[in-house]
Amino acid sequence: MMSAQVSTSRPRRLPFALLIMGLVLGGLCALLALNIAAAADELRRHELAATNQDLVGEVQQLSAQVAAAQAPAALATAATKLGMVPAGNPSFLVIAPNGKASVRGTPVAAVAPPTPTPTPTPAPTTVPIDGAPR
Repeated sequence: MMSAQVSTSRPRRLPFALLIMGLVLGGLCALLALNIAAAADELRRHELAATNQDLVGEVQQLSAQVAAAQAPAALATAATKLGMVPAGNPSFLVIAPNGKASVRGTPVAAVAPPTPTPTPTPAPTTVPIDGAPR
């Protein structure tokens, strides 16, 4: 007689182990990719912060230059270079409610300072190669 051989099949463990290993490996690769992306973003943020700091300094410098150019002394110097002269006491035109105009004060024209006369420059003398003047 033939004896019936009962095969007890045990579940295979190799495919399950390979699946788990694949999932772990895939997770590690994804984690590595995210870490690299975060490091690259941090480097870019650092570069932008340094550039921003440089630009903040430049803006502060330009703001100081604008403030210095708007100072009364700087405006007076620029006006003098343009040929403007300071005005004396001003006079005012006052218009009454009935439409009649009157002048308050005495208008006086501004007087420019005399222009300096240019001084002639002497003509250059030529010296020959032998050193004797001509």
